[in-house]
Amino acid sequence: MKKILVVSLMAASLNVAHAAGSDYSGLYIGADYVQSDMLDILAVTSILGPQTSNSESTGYSVQVGYTSRLSENLYLSSEFSYADLGSAKVAGQGLLGPYTGEVSATSYGVNLMPKYHFGGFYVGVIGGLNNLSADVAISSTKSSVDEWKLLTGAEIGYSFQQVGVNLGYKSIDDISAVYLGMDYTF
Repeated sequence: MKKILVVSLMAASLNVAHAAGSDYSGLYIGADYVQSDMLDILAVTSILGPQTSNSESTGYSVQVGYTSRLSENLYLSSEFSYADLGSAKVAGQGLLGPYTGEVSATSYGVNLMPKYHFGGFYVGVIGGLNNLSADVAISSTKSSVDEWKLLTGAEIGYSFQQVGVNLGYKSIDDISAVYLGMDYTF
């Protein structure tokens, strides 16, 4: 009888603890599928003449970080991230002959994201300092950027026990991206 009472009390305390709110803090790793607006960067080629073809590839990002609990529902994630933002190509026929354009970009850096959890859902804002490396080539003219830039964004998600799913938006310099990802908290 005592064993049943002890087990019942333990089960009840676990349910109360879970109902009161889970602790989402800890070390995590994550990966995202990234769709950026690289074709918008090549919009300048329209002054050369109409585009006859264009293509855009998707990218990815990976993160490793730590989430700290600040209050019952407020958490702060700090992370290191690397992102391949994809690439885009255009081709066209202008008054001066055929032209091509290509752009690709990567970034890495540190980000902070305060998150407000309600139930399993959360909403967060992102800010960070990232190194943006971008290469742009239009016909025979090439240009490269390798600078530290401010990253901003927002994210919504749902956290299960250790696995989370997220959807967000990030912007760094002239590049904007929407991403869908997962993370695992240890």
